[in-house]
Amino acid sequence: MWHIPFGVRVLAVFAVFSGLFGALFGLGLAGVGGLGWVTGMLTVSRGARYWGGSAFWTGMAAVGIGLLLIVVGAGLAAARHWAWSLALLIAIAMGLPSVVAVLEGEVLAIFGLLVPAIVILYLLRADVRDAFRHRHARNPTM
Repeated sequence: MWHIPFGVRVLAVFAVFSGLFGALFGLGLAGVGGLGWVTGMLTVSRGARYWGGSAFWTGMAAVGIGLLLIVVGAGLAAARHWAWSLALLIAIAMGLPSVVAVLEGEVLAIFGLLVPAIVILYLLRADVRDAFRHRHARNPTM
């Protein structure tokens, strides 16, 4: 019988709640941005129109990322191999801005690498990888 490690369950819950928060924040930002864009169109204000359009699309991107995190969290909770792969890719992507900042000389940006590094190292642990491999191997249709 396979089991899902406790840390994976914690990551799953964290991903779902982060996704919900991100999606709700994105909806709010997209709504405010849309209003800003419409206001800019009605008042012929280029600045308001540009800000509104930018805020709208940033909000929509946040909604998309939030939904992705919810799906990944659900997949982690069900020990799906694809969710493990996506979680690893997301953790790597989270660390990239900090890596760039450190390379540009911002020494304190190293702290931005802590959480992604912990998640990456945890997901690469043998017992965690095995939990996803065994689940995947036992049920090849998933």
